[in-house]
Amino acid sequence: MKSREWWKFEPDYQNTVVTSGKGSGAGYKAAARASDGRTVMVWFPRRFAGYGRSFEDQRPQAKAYWWNPNDNTSTLIGIYATTASQTFSPSSPGRVLIIDVENGGLCAPGQPSANFLGNPTSGPHPHTVTFTDESTGKSDIMGLGFRR
Repeated sequence: MKSREWWKFEPDYQNTVVTSGKGSGAGYKAAARASDGRTVMVWFPRRFAGYGRSFEDQRPQAKAYWWNPNDNTSTLIGIYATTASQTFSPSSPGRVLIIDVENGGLCAPGQPSANFLGNPTSGPHPHTVTFTDESTGKSDIMGLGFRR
């Protein structure tokens, strides 16, 4: 998923995210937390519930989503207090629970994000600029605006 900074994720070996119902073997719920504390992810290979604390964070609320890695769609589950334990059960197997701190500046998982790089970025007028599209997700509308 390109909408999260995956390189910041650390495995939850201490079981602070999924505190019970973690499973084993093919049913193991792998969990990770971003080092900056903005996101928690839990892989639910089956439909069984997982219990745990989403965050130990000073921010009062977090948004929880189910993300489907097969089609890159997400569904908002709700907004929860970060101080209480929650139980989450996916409607289908093979879903990822994404929990983001509210107001963390993150879009819904799987949503498109625009990212264009231009080279060169300055020079004498007129000059040619080559753009590279590094956007993620699908969009039916694309446009570039230029300011002088």
